[in-house]
Amino acid sequence: MQAYSNPEYANDPYTLPNVEIFHHEHAKRELCFLNAGHKADLYGECILDANDDCCGSGWYYQYCFPGCLPDSEPIGPFATDAEALEAAQSEENK
Repeated sequence: MQAYSNPEYANDPYTLPNVEIFHHEHAKRELCFLNAGHKADLYGECILDANDDCCGSGWYYQYCFPGCLPDSEPIGPFATDAEALEAAQSEENK
């Protein structure tokens, strides 16, 4: 889903969305690399939770323009796409 970091720009015909909201599902234990003590990331490494799932599954956002490479690393995970969008639009991230 594409969105605006500033919702006021959504009605401006001369601006493009600059946030991508997406869901990422980490693999089960058999497909994960164990990397205890490090934060889970989106590149295949993970930390197992109590259900033997890799932590880090969920909704993420990153700043980018359509057709361009991302301007930031993925930020998350969040429980819902609405939470990820709210975080992307929060004042502390602008």
